[in-house]
Amino acid sequence: MLEDAAKRVEGDALLRLLFDVAKEPVAVGDVKCRLADGRELVITNATFGSYAAHAGGGGLYMVVYLLGNSPAGLGNQTSVELGGPCVVRVGGAVVNMTGKLMVQGAGGSIAVVPMSAIISASERRIAIPYVLDNNLTLFYMTLRPGTPLYGLLNLPYYSLLSNVRFGHAFLEKFPGVVPSGAYLKASLYIDGARRDAVVRYEINGEVSGVHGLVSSVITTPRGLGDVYIAVFTPYVKGSMSYYPEPMIYYISNVLKTKPPEDALRIAALLTSGFYIDQLRRSGQDFAAFFTTAYLEVLNQAYGYDPAKSPAYTEGIHITIKEIPAVNLLWLSAAVAVAILFILVYVKE
Repeated sequence: MLEDAAKRVEGDALLRLLFDVAKEPVAVGDVKCRLADGRELVITNATFGSYAAHAGGGGLYMVVYLLGNSPAGLGNQTSVELGGPCVVRVGGAVVNMTGKLMVQGAGGSIAVVPMSAIISASERRIAIPYVLDNNLTLFYMTLRPGTPLYGLLNLPYYSLLSNVRFGHAFLEKFPGVVPSGAYLKASLYIDGARRDAVVRYEINGEVSGVHGLVSSVITTPRGLGDVYIAVFTPYVKGSMSYYPEPMIYYISNVLKTKPPEDALRIAALLTSGFYIDQLRRSGQDFAAFFTTAYLEVLNQAYGYDPAKSPAYTEGIHITIKEIPAVNLLWLSAAVAVAILFILVYVKE
């Protein structure tokens, strides 16, 4: 589906323009539009871009926008009527806006979204809003941060993932030896003393469907009680879930050190283990759910940068619980046992 969309976009200059400016808007200079009430709308230093919005009956359609500054300003007006066509030139294409404009202005900045427009170049014309079919929707998602498919076309594994032969042989030759897991070591200073905590990510657990992240618990006495400090790793945010950082760290290292075929197989197993509960309930949607989750995990792992680890930027997570007089309870039990032995001894 993505290959079909990519070929269509690449072979159509106007479609390519729409998707290019969805990824990176372009500067178009100053734009002047005459409004139906006689006023002139001026947008200075304007940039032209596009994005996908939800259609009323479902699905997505592509709309275009202008973003810039407005010397006169229109306050907080949200809709104005054009008095005639407003033309914007974008590279070799011409955008002809008509009808209503949705306008939002604040602090000298202005955003303008035409409700109808025609983009033309040579003999080719595209009407805006432009309805996106399923294939073009998937292609659009590869360009947008925050979607599970973002960056997929740039992954070095894309050719393997889209290879039918590799798909059929995916689990026929699983690597015999893999690293056992990953861990995060944190040093805490409690009452002036250093205590080390090791949070582990165990592969055996994840593959078995028992989540492999094992937090670390430090116990320190306080008077007659104990204080329990549980140490957790931060999570990496995706669009489908929050992933334990050691999981993404582990897969990232596997992708760097293992042959691509082996790395993709290992990542598939860990993804299925992480999502085992949802996959059991997904029924007929199993394939779509797993594929989307798998691609998101690959994207997160491929783009993972240890230098920007949430462990550094956010810190580790801890919870603290104090159980007062717990040692008195243990002491009472020990005393009771001792008294029992004494009584037995005296009786004999």
